Amino acid sequence: MVPREGPVFTNLARIRPGNRRSPPTPVRTLSPRGAAGTCDDVGMATIAYEDLTPGRVFDLGKTAIDREEMLAFNARFDPQPFHLDEEAGRNSVLGGLCASGWFTASLWMRAYVDHVLGDSTSQGSPGGNELTWLAPVFPGDVLHFGMEVTGQRRSRSKPNLGLVEITGTADRDGDRVLRFSFVGMFGTRES
Repeated sequence: MVPREGPVFTNLARIRPGNRRSPPTPVRTLSPRGAAGTCDDVGMATIAYEDLTPGRVFDLGKTAIDREEMLAFNARFDPQPFHLDEEAGRNSVLGGLCASGWFTASLWMRAYVDHVLGDSTSQGSPGGNELTWLAPVFPGDVLHFGMEVTGQRRSRSKPNLGLVEITGTADRDGDRVLRFSFVGMFGTRES
């Protein structure tokens, strides 16, 4: 497949992983068919189901909303007038040219990958049950991303898999602009 030409979202590269914890402990991961296996090579993950206990909070860093990246995303994925044109934005209930909520959620997802998933036993997500855009996001805004683990349980059918309830947030100057909750699936260290 030939790569499609389009915008490169360079702002995403500004989000850097935070400090890592102590040396990794062997973890159990799932093969594509669901069979358990240990992860004891150089690519071993440091965040597993057991680390994602209710009440644990992760700081996922900050990023500034780059106008050109925002416009490129909006034009491709959410080309509503208030996401593309200054005047249309000013005349809307949003009060100005603003980011698509999906752009904001995508920036959060990148921070989540960089700070948690990229060094974890993640096995994906079966979905969520809440997504709210609480305020518009504008070019130049600096968003602070976070997540909190709100629940966890072991899978009944796959003992080496845990289900983790997560709430993701984005704040601007202490005001919440994005909140959503979903379930993440993570491999366990022990079956």
